[in-house]
Amino acid sequence: MKLNPEQSKQFLEFINSKWKPSRKCEVCDQETWGITDVIFELREFSGGPVYFGGVTQPVIPIVCNTCGNTKFINAIKAGILKLDKKGNFVNHQEAKQ
Repeated sequence: MKLNPEQSKQFLEFINSKWKPSRKCEVCDQETWGITDVIFELREFSGGPVYFGGVTQPVIPIVCNTCGNTKFINAIKAGILKLDKKGNFVNHQEAKQ
């Protein structure tokens, strides 16, 4: 799911409020991070063919532009997504309705 401009701004504000200096990469010691504008699904490895179902975590990657080290930020904790009463993911704006 691609973030809209409001969600991108909200995510950047979340990161800036939580990620305190130093923001150096643990792998290459640089501070050249890039934030993606897409939410990905992180799911449990099933050990075989692709398994659809089970628990997924919606994550937004932050990638070191120097070495590729990647951090995953949970989109629910960042306030971008919310679970509805049925346990389905909805974006934060839809959840307000």
